[in-house]
Formats: sequence, structure tokens, C-alpha cells
Amino acid sequence: MKIVIAGAGDIGSYLILKLLNEDHEITLIDKNQDSINKVVNKYDVASVLGDCALPSNLAEANVGEADLYIGSTDSEDVNILSCIFAKKLGAKKVISRIKSREFRDEKGAFIDLEDLGIDEKVSPDLLAAKEIERTLVTHGAVDMFEFYKGLYSLIGVSIKAGDFFDGRRVSDIQNLVAGKEFSLVAILRHGKALMPSKDLKYHSYDHAYFIAKKEGIEKIRSLSISDSRKVKNIMILGGSKVGAYLLEDISKKYNIRLIDRDMANCERLAENFQDVLVIHGDSRESGFLEDQDIKHMDALVAVTGDPEINIIACLTAKRLGVSKTMALVKDTDYSDVTFNIGVDTLVNKKTIAASFISKHIKKGGVLSLINIPSSDIEIVEFRVGQDSKIINSKIEDLKKLQKSNAIIAGIVRGEEAIGVSQDLELALDDKIIIAVNSESKKALDELLS
Repeated sequence: MKIVIAGAGDIGSYLILKLLNEDHEITLIDKNQDSINKVVNKYDVASVLGDCALPSNLAEANVGEADLYIGSTDSEDVNILSCIFAKKLGAKKVISRIKSREFRDEKGAFIDLEDLGIDEKVSPDLLAAKEIERTLVTHGAVDMFEFYKGLYSLIGVSIKAGDFFDGRRVSDIQNLVAGKEFSLVAILRHGKALMPSKDLKYHSYDHAYFIAKKEGIEKIRSLSISDSRKVKNIMILGGSKVGAYLLEDISKKYNIRLIDRDMANCERLAENFQDVLVIHGDSRESGFLEDQDIKHMDALVAVTGDPEINIIACLTAKRLGVSKTMALVKDTDYSDVTFNIGVDTLVNKKTIAASFISKHIKKGGVLSLINIPSSDIEIVEFRVGQDSKIINSKIEDLKKLQKSNAIIAGIVRGEEAIGVSQDLELALDDKIIIAVNSESKKALDELLS
């Protein structure tokens, strides 16, 4: 696929890293030579120096031949304008990164960007807020994502010393599961992502990710040592865009205290969210969180613009007895250390946005795509279409896919989650949930093309 990406910032450069592993032909546009150099010195991509809002620069990047154009600069106006031009010049699909609520809220939006030729909008701040909201309700888990009306879910748990998983082989656990209630799809261990094998053993401090039926979720919780208290009282650290978007969705569902260092921001948030106790203060001050009665909170959500402040606040909260902690970060380098010392969930805007965009790059009826944090493992949900290569095939016939370490973890037929067996024949409109790594992504793409 020919892809043109505008913007060599965090999101643009991460997208390039992610997409190059899938053998796409990529061209980068940016008006800053230093920013371009940082990318092209690492990755084998073509580049154009110039303003992507100018049609001449888009033409120089051959955007008219592009299968996909992504406007991912820090300027919302530039992204929207460049997407309009790119579509007019012939790009098959265009995606714009946006920030304003006005453009992302379909009900009552002032302008429908689809009328201007923009196929998809992506708001990293909004996606991060949705990720946090989703995680808040997953008591006893560090992460959870529902597939097709909740018939299957991706659930992540921390393996604790002494729980049922600790020290047992994957195959031993699976043999105890009646009716294929859940399947292991990934383990994060010491900064490495592991695809399961029958002889792989669970270790304490692993982060294990499962695809589970509804009944399997409770089974996983019962086998692991976890704090299953429901979240009622939340402290949010930082009134950033992520924090504000989060309040829009949860301010009436929980008892919330929000803390921010900026007085003007506090006044604005207090006016807009009257159900929320907004406090002006600095969490970096010694004893500040203790003074704000953090020990009586069920969750701390740290979303300031400084990842180190977020992580330190989470560690402090964990030490004081808070059961669920979440930190907004910019890089994946924190994952291994923070998971092992007390931060339950890391939220990364660029990885979330990249996963959102990636589902538009996949072929063959991809419905959703979730990236396992700090890994190359993706959970892909796709529909078997009329022209699919695998329609009427049995699972055992997908030898190339299974040899590449892909894991077919769930199948929805009609309104029912059905068990995965080697002799199962795939039918039209089946929804398949599959875990793939960098090796098996190519095999999956061949089936979906």
C-alpha cells in the first residue's frame, strides 16, 4: 500500500515505525528538515520537505497515487486542509488528526468533515480518554476491551506471586478450562512480548492477556490474586485535554476530585463540571497527595503533560493503598519497570492512535484492531466476507497462518460465541478474533487481501 504521512512528530514517526514492519511504501512530508532527518536516519522512507497544506508539495509526494493519506501534524487546521487537497488530488482514503470537540462530535458538529472528503477523524486525546474510561470499569484487571457486543473480551491481568497461574504451564491451565472459556494470547515479561506455547510457564510479575468469553472473565479473576473492588472514588491529576474529555464521560458516574496547577484551567473545569471537586495545587509538593486524602480513593488517573510526574504520583498512590493507578506516558520505555513496581495501566496516545489508524489499512473486513501495550502483538477482529479466501475452510486448513504463531482465539457466529476447534468450518459473516505478531501479520494480510 502507498501511504503518505504528514507530520514527523510523535504520532507520525510512530506510525512509520509500525507500518514499515508491514512492508508499505511510505512518504513523509514535513516543513522542518531536522524533524525529517530524525525519521529518515532511522527508517527507509521517502521524504518531501515542505508545507503539506500546499497542493504543490502534496503533488511532489505523489499523493494522487496514494492509497492512504494521513494528516498527523500538530496543527488541526493544516491536517484538515491538507486532507481536503489530498482527496481532490486523488488519494483513495484520507484520515485527519483533530483536536477540537466541534469536529469530533457527530451530533451537533458545525461541519461534517465527511462532506469535505475526509474519510476518518482521529483524536488521540479522545481515544486516550476512552481507553481510561474503559479501564476504570475493569475491576480485577489492568485492561479490558470488548469485541462484538461483549461476547468476547480482551482482558489483561497481573500475575501475582502465589496465585493459581504462578509457575504453571500454559497447557496445564488451558486443560482446566471447560468449554474454551478463555485463551492466552500474550505475556509481557521483562520488557519482552511472548506469544504462548504449551510449555511456556506463567511467572509472577507477568502481565498476561487473554481472549475470554463472558464466563471466562470471572474465571480468570477467580484464579488470580487481584483487588476486585469496583471503582467509585477517583482522583484525576491534570486538567489536560485528556482529563477534560474524560470528565465529559464519567463526571456523573463517579465521585471525582481533579487537581491541576493552572488556576485558570481549574476555574474553567469547575464551571463546566459542577459535579467534580476541582482543586488548585501541585502534586509535586511533599505530602500533597496525602493531604488530599488519596488513601480513600479507589483509583488515581494521572494525565498531566509530564510522564514522570504521572508515574511518581501513581507509585505514591499505590504505596498509600490506592487499588487502581493509571499514568499517561509518551514512550514505551517505561512499561517493564512501572508494571513491576506499581503502575497498573500505562496510556500512550500515539500507540492508541496508531492502532485506530491501522484498522483502516488492513484489508478484508477488519472490524477492530487492538495493540497489546509495549509489544508488536495485535488482536485483530475481522469478518469473513463473500469473497474471502477462507470461507468454507476449516481451521486446520489455515496451516500457514498457524505456523506463523498466529492464535485464533475466538469466533462469533450470529449472536453466539462458539468454540474454536481444528475441524470447525468457517462460514460467511463469521467474526474471527486472532492474535498476531510481526511474523504472523504478513500471513494474515495475505488471507485478508
